[in-house]
Amino acid sequence: MIDGYGFYKTVNSHSSLHCCGCSCILSCYVIIWIEQTYKSEFGGEMMIYLMRHGADPSDRYGGWSTYGLTEKGKEQVHSAKSSLYNKGITQIYSSDLVRAKETAEIVANALSLEITYLPQFRESNNGLLAGMLKTEAVEKYPGVYWNALGWTETWPEGESPAQFFRRIRCAWYEFKEQVGKNNVLLVSHGGVMKIILCLENGIPYTNKETHFQIKDAEIVQIDI
Repeated sequence: MIDGYGFYKTVNSHSSLHCCGCSCILSCYVIIWIEQTYKSEFGGEMMIYLMRHGADPSDRYGGWSTYGLTEKGKEQVHSAKSSLYNKGITQIYSSDLVRAKETAEIVANALSLEITYLPQFRESNNGLLAGMLKTEAVEKYPGVYWNALGWTETWPEGESPAQFFRRIRCAWYEFKEQVGKNNVLLVSHGGVMKIILCLENGIPYTNKETHFQIKDAEIVQIDI
């Protein structure tokens, strides 16, 4: 984090990429670890802070679940919010899933900012398994797990890893264009943040391998 809190931070380099049928300029990043802190070599003018929601029920599947934060999750967010003070954040954006909304609301109240909800930054759509007890899912859908899905194989009535990746890739590039030179906070989900970090660091994304471990209520700083 930044200032001893364990934030990820990224360093800028340049390349171009075509996505969503249009040409986008991509700033690629390389993560550098120095004394338990990711530090930027170049002073960026704009910061995007990514925040994962606090803990939700651990005995149920997340994805597009309608369950909110647990008491532990709320405590995690209240503990984390102080690290966002004095960062010059002017706007909060959030996934519209309940656990992300509740996280954003806690931070928004602390920073006296409004929230704009962006459904395109939802977690992967796990269809019929959303919010389902994990014990029930094992019985109804044995062997169906995120890292077991083929690239184009979908959750039952849900999304495939390929569809999820394309959705977040397009949403992220559009978001960076939208926010301009403002410091902003985007509250979303672990799966969303992993894709964004892969994009920003030039790492090919796959559901078969985890390159980044994102804890509940963890905050990641992207230096643009």
